[in-house]
Amino acid sequence: GMERSAESLFPISKSSLEGQDLNTAVQLPEPVADPWKKLAIAYFKFLPVMKVLDADGDYTISGRELILAPAALRTLDRNHDGKLDLWECGAAAKSPHPAAFISRNPVLAAIDTDRNGELSAGEIANSSVSLQALDRNGDGRLTPDEYLP
Repeated sequence: GMERSAESLFPISKSSLEGQDLNTAVQLPEPVADPWKKLAIAYFKFLPVMKVLDADGDYTISGRELILAPAALRTLDRNHDGKLDLWECGAAAKSPHPAAFISRNPVLAAIDTDRNGELSAGEIANSSVSLQALDRNGDGRLTPDEYLP
């Protein structure tokens, strides 16, 4: 500490700073207006179902996107068997508990109405209706606070 107050520890001549161009810029990241968005971005990277449902990439599943959900989900059917298994939904091949994958993800759990761990052709066809159960505030769209685990 110091025993006496001083203007500065090092004498600086203010005249030496006049007329100088600044050569350092400090940039701060933009504040996140929506605290859920950061979580949603990570969730979308993890779960391919969310990427296909959110056609416009705004991290909200709009009413139009809910209507188009069956067609969007069918694009994930890589083996063309009419249903989505755990791995087509995004489960890791070395997941310690693959059967719990669907039940731990609200969007998948809402679609998997028979709770058998896969999304059948019928469940995909009815996904528009099933997903509306997640719309807690009834505004016709799914926001991160409604679809995140």
